[in-house]
Amino acid sequence: MLKEAAAQPDNPFYKAQLADAPQQEHPLYYDAFWDLHSERQIGMTQGPIPDSAIKAYASDPDLRLTKREQWTFKDIIRAMDNTYLNVTSETTKTADRGKRKGR
Repeated sequence: MLKEAAAQPDNPFYKAQLADAPQQEHPLYYDAFWDLHSERQIGMTQGPIPDSAIKAYASDPDLRLTKREQWTFKDIIRAMDNTYLNVTSETTKTADRGKRKGR
């Protein structure tokens, strides 16, 4: 839905959906997640973002994160990644079931 909303910013339905959506208090995590998304290994399925990539991102001197903040950063990105992988897995399963029924 978000891709569709971005493609149709004047659509009243999407405007209402986005207005009711929770607002990001910390866009750092969202931006970092999508930056790190390209680090995952992709084979038959998508793998998790490697811990080494998350740690390297968190320790970037430009972010100026303390050690405690780096641990929190890693936990938050890992939770976001687990949610992403679960949703992606469920979406793939649903799509596969639909393909089998259509045969």
